[in-house]
Amino acid sequence: ASRSGACLLELVDGSRWGAAIALTPRLLVTCAHLVVQADKPTEIYRVRPAQPSSADLGLSDPAWAWRRATLLWANRRTQPPVFDVAFVLLEPDEPDLPSVAYRLATDGKELLGQSVIAVGFPFQGLSQPGPPMLSRGRIVHEFGGRLPGDQCPIVALQTSCPVFNGFSGGPVTLEDGHSVAMTAALPDQNCHSVSLSVPIGLLQAAADRFAETQDPEFAFSSLSLPRSVHSVWIWHAANRLLERHNPTARAKL
Repeated sequence: ASRSGACLLELVDGSRWGAAIALTPRLLVTCAHLVVQADKPTEIYRVRPAQPSSADLGLSDPAWAWRRATLLWANRRTQPPVFDVAFVLLEPDEPDLPSVAYRLATDGKELLGQSVIAVGFPFQGLSQPGPPMLSRGRIVHEFGGRLPGDQCPIVALQTSCPVFNGFSGGPVTLEDGHSVAMTAALPDQNCHSVSLSVPIGLLQAAADRFAETQDPEFAFSSLSLPRSVHSVWIWHAANRLLERHNPTARAKL
């Protein structure tokens, strides 16, 4: 789990939680719907690395201690955001996190059919923090630019990993532990057999821009819904709703 950069993220009062990925030792990416609250735009969060297992390291080990973090940037263009991405930053006096080892796919096709594992924390509200839950599946499709005039890389990976509340913001990893994507929000909570995730390459590129400029708007604004990104995620949401009511129906992209 440490290679994947997986972290548990929650409000300090424990009222809301999900997963996050440490792209660098101090910068994490998660889902915007976990952190965007109009009445509390600067909420304080706490994060801790995902433990490989509760038997390996005790909860008192400082490597797995909570760190405080604040919201740096989130996609606020829609409610909920269609491209569901936000970044949080550790506070200056907090120790570093183990960051992600990732695999960047230029066109996504070499990943198709590969076995993957989604990492999440669906039971965090019921118990003390411990090892994450792992959900296995395969990469079944990749989505890129689909509209005339768009020069867009892969903007979504579709997997067969069953995911539930608490998986949002968590990594999707290969069997060797390298992360390839981040699990995004489910448009329809009644359909768990297929999920979309944001490719790690898009997120890492944004993190690299922030490291160079320290300007959140410049670094992350490219994630604010280019037309082809919007098209793919709206299409997926529409299909989720159609499948709930008519399993044979499919929306057109």
